[in-house]
This record gives sequence, structure tokens and C-alpha cells, in this order.
Amino acid sequence: MIVSHILLNVQNLGPGNRLCIWFAGCSKHCPNCVAQELKKTDGYMEISPEDLASLVNYKAAESGASGITVSGGDPMEQEGIATFLSLLEVPDILVYTGFTQDEMRSSGLLDQVRPHIAVLKCGRYKPALDHGHPLMGSSNQEMIYCKPEFEALYNEYIARQKRKLQFHELAGRIYFSGLPDSSMKGA
Repeated sequence: MIVSHILLNVQNLGPGNRLCIWFAGCSKHCPNCVAQELKKTDGYMEISPEDLASLVNYKAAESGASGITVSGGDPMEQEGIATFLSLLEVPDILVYTGFTQDEMRSSGLLDQVRPHIAVLKCGRYKPALDHGHPLMGSSNQEMIYCKPEFEALYNEYIARQKRKLQFHELAGRIYFSGLPDSSMKGA
């Protein structure tokens, strides 16, 4: 698996205090992608699904994370993604992918990851359909509740949350989490 970075105490990519992990590598070419730098895999850390899950479980417990958000690049393009997700110990896992539900289903990925995650946000970003949803870049995208017990929690979060960026310092670099307001994209 190819990892860009992991951030703790993220408050804007799902309900509660979250650990967020960004994978590197994406073959899609969505216009105005929020993570252009994560399309390529060069220069990022490579790690086994088992070692990564062990690290994430440790960091989630240490930071008191109530949820985990998995993004990128596209996590569904990572070899070993189903294994990694199956080893996570936090039940509230939100995964972002640019694949559509139909693409996930036809590739078999949906059946592989569904038992291990709470919510799957799927579909490619389309700038013309960006209406400010706090967890989805554009209205063509879907949120699939793989664990129905999390639907009310996410619906409450979506109803009260506005888009906002959160900035984090990690190893001397500044990263942001969250979805930029559509007026900021392409600037």
C-alpha cells in the first residue's frame, strides 16, 4: 500500500474526532481534483496492509479517534485495501473513492470492502455539480451506508456541518483536511 500521510484529530471529514489516512495513486482525471498531488505514487511510503492497520489502530486508540476516514488518491486502487480495512478496530470507517457503485460492484470490490466499513462515498467529482455538501464534492456522488446503524449519525453531521478546511502540521509540512468551498477550487 502506498501512503501519503495520516492526520489525527480531524474534525471535518465525518462525525467526531477522526484519524484520516490519504493514499497515493489515482488513475482518474477528475477536473479540479482536490488532491492532484496524490495521483502519482512516486516518493510516498510503501507498507503492508497488516503493518499499516497495526499503526492506524495504535494511533486511533492513542488519539481517542471515534472514526477513521480513508481517502487519497483513490484507496480502492490500493492492492490490499480489503485486507487493510478488515483489520481496523474502529467501527466507524468512511471511505472515499472515485469509482461509482456500479464499477465497485462489477469489479467485486464492493463485496470485499462493504463488511468492514460504515460508509462509502463513491463517484467522480464533477465541478458543475458541486453544491457545497460537507462530505461529497458533487451531487452525482453517492453515500452508501454499509452499516445502517451509522446513517443517523452521518445525517445529523451533514445537517449541521458546513464545509471548512482544517490545517495540520506534520513533519514540518502543512496539510489540510476537508473539502474546499467550490469558489476556492481551481484558484
